[in-house]
Amino acid sequence: MEQGCGRGFANFTAPSLLTASVAVHTLGYLLTTAVVAILVYEKLGVGMLRRAWFNIDLVWMLALMVTGVFILLF
Repeated sequence: MEQGCGRGFANFTAPSLLTASVAVHTLGYLLTTAVVAILVYEKLGVGMLRRAWFNIDLVWMLALMVTGVFILLF
């Protein structure tokens, strides 16, 4: 018995299927980001963003470091 997913589950041999899946994934992220940005702007305004801004680079660095430590330990 074969382990894992079926043969047709993640078959990206066709370049058009791979391109379409990347495009759908990217558009989904962009749409979600746009909706969240509009909601924050409409509900909280720019003033709130100036006071409550946090450093995205710092958050990203910490996430990568935690992931790296997790991979090393497990």
